[in-house]
Amino acid sequence: MSEIIEKQQKLASIEKILETQPIAGADFIVQATVLGFSCVVKKDEFKPGDFTIFHAPDTIADSENPQYEFLRKNNWRIKQCKFKNVRSQGLCLPLSTFDIKLEEAYEGRDVTDLVKIKKYEKEHSFLVFEAKGSFPAFLRKTDEENILKWKNVLNELAGLEFYLSVKNDGSSFTTYLNNGEFGVCSRRLDLKPSQENVFWAAAYKYNVEQKMREIGGNFAIQAELCGPKLNGNKLKLSTNTLYLFDVFDIDKQDYVGFDRMIEIAERLGLETVMILETGLFDYTLSQLQDEADKLEYKPGVKAEGMVLRPKIPIYSETMKQRLSVKVLNNNYKD
Repeated sequence: MSEIIEKQQKLASIEKILETQPIAGADFIVQATVLGFSCVVKKDEFKPGDFTIFHAPDTIADSENPQYEFLRKNNWRIKQCKFKNVRSQGLCLPLSTFDIKLEEAYEGRDVTDLVKIKKYEKEHSFLVFEAKGSFPAFLRKTDEENILKWKNVLNELAGLEFYLSVKNDGSSFTTYLNNGEFGVCSRRLDLKPSQENVFWAAAYKYNVEQKMREIGGNFAIQAELCGPKLNGNKLKLSTNTLYLFDVFDIDKQDYVGFDRMIEIAERLGLETVMILETGLFDYTLSQLQDEADKLEYKPGVKAEGMVLRPKIPIYSETMKQRLSVKVLNNNYKD
């Protein structure tokens, strides 16, 4: 599995309209279901069984393409929004938008490169001029796939030991120890050492380098850095805090299991993200969504969602990569 743990995310694909439903009080739009997503589309533009070019949420459309001009007011960002109190979790366009012939269409075809869509990334101005390079090739970035794109993974999880954890909304933090070299990374960059940089400051605060060297070996830890001035400080913290959620074995090019992750977190003196549940997996998608939609970081503070994984990492035949998915709270940004 190690050679294909990470691959380009499928951000736009050809999918089927599974069903359409009228929207109360709306004459020109209807609600469509695509994969596990709810999408608002023009009335009579699609019918169940039709193919559509589906654009996943939290993406950026091609600003040079006049077909996306209607997104200019949103800086070309595709995100969850509401029409007549109905959630729209992506964008559906007809095949003709990109001159795709029906005989060229098949369910699941990846058209990310064709439509030139990109993943939305938050800007962090404090990182300017502090990078020593790109994110190391011997590591894996921390992007999680939305379960609504891959609901068939539930069949792969059936009966396996699993865990659900809270998805903290901060900034992705990675430190690595590789052949004696220690480094600190943001989501996309390997960073120069600096007390002024919040990522290195966190590494110094927790004395991560020394503790990783005491453990030994070539590995990386990945955590969410949360606190004041970090993505709105959704957890309402008074100081920057690390919440570990992954440990990556560099030599094996694979993630360690749940028990080993907990052990390493304890040896590093780090909290993990909150573990909500462990056990044998027996959830439906609607049950998972219900759990995510009522999740809070603390009373009155809605959480972004949950992360679902088997306790022992497995390769997903559905996703063609490590099985790890997020279940987002639909009420998080309401």
